[in-house]
Amino acid sequence: TYQFSKSSASIGTYYSLYKFDLFTNSERDHVRTYYMKLRHKFNDSVTLEGDYELEDNDYDQYQRLRLGVTWNF
Repeated sequence: TYQFSKSSASIGTYYSLYKFDLFTNSERDHVRTYYMKLRHKFNDSVTLEGDYELEDNDYDQYQRLRLGVTWNF
């Protein structure tokens, strides 16, 4: 993770012996996941976040992109 003034960026990887997918009701074995996450705090109440994950297992690759805005009041 690298911290800028109001932003942060993270990259990394991790290994899972298995992952269970609730949407497809299936189990994936030997999963290597690579990720990247960006976060920017506009002010005390608004934060913008985004992350990307690439999952690589024995059979296929899965990609996920997630964006969000948090508003604290």
